[in-house]
Amino acid sequence: MKRKRSNQTWWQRRVAGLSEKTRRQPQSLPPFSRKTWPLYADITIQTVKSLAYYFIGALFIGGCFAGGLLAGYFASIIDQTPVPTKAAMTKTLNNVSASTTLYWAKNVEISHVKSDLIRDTVSIDKMSPWVQKAIIATEDENFYQHSGVVPKALVRALVSEVTGIGSQTGGSTLTQQVVKMQYLSNETTFKRKAIEIMYALRLNHYFSKQEILQEYLNIATLGRNNKGQNIAGVQTAAKGLFGVDAAHLTLPQAAYIAGLPQSPSVYTPYTITGSLKPAK
Repeated sequence: MKRKRSNQTWWQRRVAGLSEKTRRQPQSLPPFSRKTWPLYADITIQTVKSLAYYFIGALFIGGCFAGGLLAGYFASIIDQTPVPTKAAMTKTLNNVSASTTLYWAKNVEISHVKSDLIRDTVSIDKMSPWVQKAIIATEDENFYQHSGVVPKALVRALVSEVTGIGSQTGGSTLTQQVVKMQYLSNETTFKRKAIEIMYALRLNHYFSKQEILQEYLNIATLGRNNKGQNIAGVQTAAKGLFGVDAAHLTLPQAAYIAGLPQSPSVYTPYTITGSLKPAK
């Protein structure tokens, strides 16, 4: 009886060893046929899934790395840029004199020269509510919700700039546009964009939304009037295009003016001589 149990134990060990050896040996796929095609399809699907997971993981890691580099670069620029005081920003913000700054290469300022822009400034309570709503709807629909910048719009603009895919909007809010027109040059670099973001955050901190909106509505370039003069501000546009004050603009008139900042030279109805453009 003991010998029989010993032989049985040895046989079980032998079978187990052979089974383990067999499992370790590479198994070749059967030939492709009508019966085996599901096996091939399943293997293909699993391979594609694995490659997709690896690709997504690589993109995620690369995105985190790129985001860290951009954040570090942004922080280094901000660290070297003096934070403007409210008094300094107020002085520049209220300066709506029609002047143009000339620059040498590398953004070295030459001098200020008088611009040919015609501008009449008015307070926001003398502007039609229609034009205020139309500008916000056209230029920055989340104006009253954000803190001066919209991170998603900035990321979208950055991806569009790098890849060339999508709308070239620049991701600018109304606050950022005020910063560009009043505080910065037209230089298009990542450094200028970083400073623009910092200034927009400070502007939103120091001033109310109504003050920022009023400034934009007084400085935005809006094409030409019926004399062929270059104009800026909704009051000048209202008088030069429709012969009324900004407070009396109707909804259609306000909507027309709100569309002009997109491309003033293209959408303005008058030529440089003051005559109406021919209908296309």
